[in-house]
Amino acid sequence: MDFSLSSTDNIYLIPPYLIEKKEKFIHEWEKVYKSDHIFLFSSGTTSKKLTSYAISKEAFLTNAKAVNDFLHASSDDIWFNPLPVFHVGGFAIFARAHLLGAKVIIKQYKGWDVAKFYDELCASHASFTSLVPVQAHDLMTHKLTPPPSLKGVFIGGDFLNDHLAQKLHELNWPIIRTFGMTETCSQLATSFYQPDDQGFIKLLPIFDLKDNQVKSPSLYSAKIIFDKAVQVEYQEGQSFELKDELAMRRDDSGVAIKPLGRKDDALKIKGRLFYLSEIKNIIHSIFIEKGIYGQGEVFIDSQTANKSVTLLLEKSLKQREAELRKEIVEQVPPLSSVLLFNYLDRIDKTSLHKIKNIK
Repeated sequence: MDFSLSSTDNIYLIPPYLIEKKEKFIHEWEKVYKSDHIFLFSSGTTSKKLTSYAISKEAFLTNAKAVNDFLHASSDDIWFNPLPVFHVGGFAIFARAHLLGAKVIIKQYKGWDVAKFYDELCASHASFTSLVPVQAHDLMTHKLTPPPSLKGVFIGGDFLNDHLAQKLHELNWPIIRTFGMTETCSQLATSFYQPDDQGFIKLLPIFDLKDNQVKSPSLYSAKIIFDKAVQVEYQEGQSFELKDELAMRRDDSGVAIKPLGRKDDALKIKGRLFYLSEIKNIIHSIFIEKGIYGQGEVFIDSQTANKSVTLLLEKSLKQREAELRKEIVEQVPPLSSVLLFNYLDRIDKTSLHKIKNIK
């Protein structure tokens, strides 16, 4: 699959559900940059407000090279891509392979099917692949073990629970924790999972981070929002402010970060500050133990006068509310006064099989 990464031509990555508006998007994007750029939508895009980004090919390939260097990847490696090509994580696989002259194999099945994924992964003799946590959870529940050729599986795009990471580690999956976003050309931090890593991920050396301000040659050039009117926001300089709060630590091997969640996704209970990542880690572990992971999500709801921790679950789980409440409050007693349950007929998932942000 040729994406003209070596030419000056623009690359336009449009998801199938937006393809009918392709000409409109390209017309507006070309007003922003006529060459040397990749245009794609953020993974959080909705039909009501379409947020897209222009990223220079140089910036995108800088990120790809940093990841390749981290992996010590070579032209002999094979990449198996189960992610949508129009998403930053899926396209990044092609960029990394392009720099190395390595082979990329694209999944042949439709949607997500763990058995077909595993069969194709084994048949591909892949060195590397990428998944989101809900997909990785399916590997765990089916007790699948990695094929001998696999050197690493990136798990990103959403919160990776420590319990899930440990279970996959016990099955010998070479888990790579990642943290990144479209604005940082895919990955910002990347580390092989270690049982004692406490959720910290090593910052890639192309990034400098201070007071939540990221400096790097690997950042987006412009944000283009398709709303009632088209809005263009150019990225000034080589810095970008992260929306997530981070814990940081430094040692001889560099800087490591731990994403805690956004400032508005934190709440204080009886003098203690809880970040969403901490609450998710506990509640997702309970979901895994109860066999309901992927059938609900956890939010901090700031729409009410007092913030609450809201569990949004499939309606079929309503009869288990008392059981879940008891387990959660036993592990985190302060949540007893702020824990709410809401229900939907079905929890929808994105093209990446991530649970949609349906607060």
